[in-house]
Amino acid sequence: MQYINGANTSFACYDLNSEKGNNRIQLKASSISNDLTSFGPNSIWDRIFFIDFYKEGKWDKSFDIYELNTIDIKNFPVNKNQTLQEQQIQGRRPRFKIKKDLISNDKYISKETYKIENKKIVKL
Repeated sequence: MQYINGANTSFACYDLNSEKGNNRIQLKASSISNDLTSFGPNSIWDRIFFIDFYKEGKWDKSFDIYELNTIDIKNFPVNKNQTLQEQQIQGRRPRFKIKKDLISNDKYISKETYKIENKKIVKL
């Protein structure tokens, strides 16, 4: 096992092969049509992904993985006066609907689709 200095934090994964400053990965997911995603006040990441397990309103063992733009997340207006990042700085736990507010408006970097078949995950 390799020790990673500073890895005891809020991100979900760490990419050892990526360059420094692009290796802390945050994962968010939903299995319902109307997600409500929250971010802790100390959440940090370099890259963020959203996994949609309720793809096109179906539970058919397929799912989409979207890479989102970190700037779009941090600057997202979670209320009339504040962005997600501003609420985090205040020690609050901001929430918004990633699927409705970003993905439905084509605000993502990339999208890949997968399906679970015969105990394997296959890229579609």
